Amino acid sequence: MKAHQSYHSRSGPSPWVLGFEGRELPSPLAAAIASERISGLMLFRDNLGDSVEEAWAIREQILEHVPKGMPFLFFCDEEGGLVHPTAGMKDPFGNPWPAVPTPRALGRIGRTADARWVGQLLGERLRVLGIHVSFAPCLDLDYDPDNPVIASRAFSPDPEVVASLGWAFSRGLQSTKTGSCWKHYPGHGATHVDSHRALPTTAPEDRARQEEPFLRCIHKDGEDRPWLMTAHIDWGDGLPASLSRAVIARLSRHAPKTLVITDSLDMGAVSLSDGAAREALVAHNDVLLVARDWKAGLKSVTTLEELVGSDPAVLAALVRARSRIRDTWDSFARRRRGAGASPASATEGEKSSAADRKERDVRLAALHLAATRFDRDPRNLPKGDWVWVVPEQLAPYVDLRGWQAPSGKRRNCAEIVWVDGSKNGWDELASRLESETRPVALFTLFRGPVDARHRRGWNRVFEAARPELLVHLLDPVWRGPARTHVDPPTEVLASCPHGDGLTAVAHALDLAEKRWEERDGGHFPVDS
Repeated sequence: MKAHQSYHSRSGPSPWVLGFEGRELPSPLAAAIASERISGLMLFRDNLGDSVEEAWAIREQILEHVPKGMPFLFFCDEEGGLVHPTAGMKDPFGNPWPAVPTPRALGRIGRTADARWVGQLLGERLRVLGIHVSFAPCLDLDYDPDNPVIASRAFSPDPEVVASLGWAFSRGLQSTKTGSCWKHYPGHGATHVDSHRALPTTAPEDRARQEEPFLRCIHKDGEDRPWLMTAHIDWGDGLPASLSRAVIARLSRHAPKTLVITDSLDMGAVSLSDGAAREALVAHNDVLLVARDWKAGLKSVTTLEELVGSDPAVLAALVRARSRIRDTWDSFARRRRGAGASPASATEGEKSSAADRKERDVRLAALHLAATRFDRDPRNLPKGDWVWVVPEQLAPYVDLRGWQAPSGKRRNCAEIVWVDGSKNGWDELASRLESETRPVALFTLFRGPVDARHRRGWNRVFEAARPELLVHLLDPVWRGPARTHVDPPTEVLASCPHGDGLTAVAHALDLAEKRWEERDGGHFPVDS
């Protein structure tokens, strides 16, 4: 009991941020909030629901357990593109929020004004939802096509471009009083292992380049700097960077006042049961994140409380962390205080008139179109009715089922064949397409390398359909069979994995006889 009282007698909020699954707050987590053992929650789409009303319902359910006067913050991952929890949610007026382009697509466009505008747009949504901080943007490099975890979440392989667009995106978020967090320091782009599963390693020759975008942003002038999230990657000392005192000391020398938060400690690259929470705290992370496994998170909270009386390093680290985060927690809590007690009264930060929403949607459609890249001149593609072979979903991130193709003038999408990758219907699909006389567009939706089962299935469909278009809604990690008698199709990079990316491709095909810009080895439609 003495250790528990000592732990809570220290000034400042708890450094713990936890998360859970579903629409109901687990009662042990509610009790931990009520006793001030955790001071923030990370919310995912399955927590938020499908509308602002549903999001506010779970938020109010949580706030019932927050002691009066205690600053309590809400966090989420809102990067746009793949990690895009607000896409498709219904705003307070019942209108679905459209998806925004992936960071990679914004990098293809290359305009800082667009990155800032997208950050501001997402910040306005999070303000309406009552979210204080978004763990975005990624300052990692789009460095390696075999990277299973970053890819389209990064703006570019060029550190200068990443720093420029990442800084602009952060400014956009922060203009709405929504906090931003740069991740994943010191750079997750040059890894071949998913840190959700195991510990990746960055080669010595890649480290300086991976860190460069972070240092460029850290050294820019400006106040109210974004937080920094440490990565679970081995940067040379055999430890995850998130648990390495040497790596975090290096970061603190460059950004001494910036708050540092761990990537989620329930990922496979670290182990809570082996003391990852203690190591992260003693390494001088200010905030400890456990995004999903709240049971393991609460167990680690208890373990640290028990160590306070016997481990001076833990006590000193807790006092330091609470002191460093106190003013930030209070500041963010005040920003949302008085913002309204219902979704309807929380729309001050969102453009709400029909005219403004139309203007927003037109600009978003133009961005999606501008980021759609064809590797060959699309004016040479067949005209008439097309068959689109489209993956149904990339669980738990994207669900494309139900998307309606816009009618085109020259290349109508006459039929959509949905592919459920969880079933073994590849041979049936291939047989169906072998007799197809209409031109075929084959869409892919992969996050990271394709496993052997899906590769075999897609190879079979590819050879049977002989597609004129191979469209990558997410990552160009599969370009068809290595040896095939099929002529290479026109390859397309879309703007995002959501239905808005499908729509952008449809409109780009309709522009095949209009203006095209040739740059960066590809053809881009010009929105006139």
